[in-house]
Amino acid sequence: MGSLLFGVLVAHYLQQKDKRSDEDRVRLYEPLHAELAWVLSNKRSAMDGSGASFRNEGPLPDIIARGALLHKRHRPLKADVDELVRLMDAETGPYWEFQRLRREATQNVIDTTDYDDGKGNIARLSKVLGANFGMSENMWYALTRGDKELWAKEFVGIIIAQAHIAGTQIVPKTTPDEMYDAIDAVILSSREKYLTATKSLFRKVEAVNARLEAAMESGSRYA
Repeated sequence: MGSLLFGVLVAHYLQQKDKRSDEDRVRLYEPLHAELAWVLSNKRSAMDGSGASFRNEGPLPDIIARGALLHKRHRPLKADVDELVRLMDAETGPYWEFQRLRREATQNVIDTTDYDDGKGNIARLSKVLGANFGMSENMWYALTRGDKELWAKEFVGIIIAQAHIAGTQIVPKTTPDEMYDAIDAVILSSREKYLTATKSLFRKVEAVNARLEAAMESGSRYA
């Protein structure tokens, strides 16, 4: 009788364990894995200066809000999720500071650089490029990558196009390389802080994602 009861209890325990494993996979591991895969799909743009983020309507805020990680069996996952949130918050400040300085340093160069229209008239570049100069996407990326050649190439293209529109020459008194150097000197420190924070975040995202995949493949608990 005792052996039979023990066998029933073991079978019940294993059944409940399997049920919990299935619930954890469906309610936690799969949604979080999908969210981290989405974050990783944007890694290249984040490293180019676009910033990293979790989806506002994604599963992570919901999992945290409903306290789905509070059970003791989820302690390893909760610790990693808490660290992910901390690293995301730590990346936000450097991102906005880098954005601000990229924009301000570029506009300052435009505002303080003269050009010659080929007729002896000298004016500020902001006269033709505007008081709110809109850099091309590649120029934004170039400032994040430290790619002077790409930035200069894009800038020359903009100058040529604007000269065609204005029907006049636009010959900057400062070379594109010199303009880039002036901008880069201002943003250098903020760029390093942003990239350091972003790299730390993605290292953690990749590590957690790998652990989720291992747990789902083996049918075991996240560890």
